[in-house]
Amino acid sequence: RRGLEALRHKILIFLSVALVASGMAILQFSWWFSWFLDFEYGHEVGCVMVYTGFAILLAEIAWAIHSLVKAMWGIVRAKATEVVLKL
Repeated sequence: RRGLEALRHKILIFLSVALVASGMAILQFSWWFSWFLDFEYGHEVGCVMVYTGFAILLAEIAWAIHSLVKAMWGIVRAKATEVVLKL
């Protein structure tokens, strides 16, 4: 279970970085899309990709912080129980 969860988070991080990088490239060349391909929504598509990638990345960072706090809470509880039992 733990391995599959870690793999899922690695895939989501890769996807978010790919979305941000692709969105930045589309934003950089949105003038080219509108000029040569007569596609006027290159900027909007690029923005959606960048914002979606950032949202996924922030969610993954929040999950990592949550897991860290959860692990630290378990350590603190164990130490507190140990101290109380010594009294």
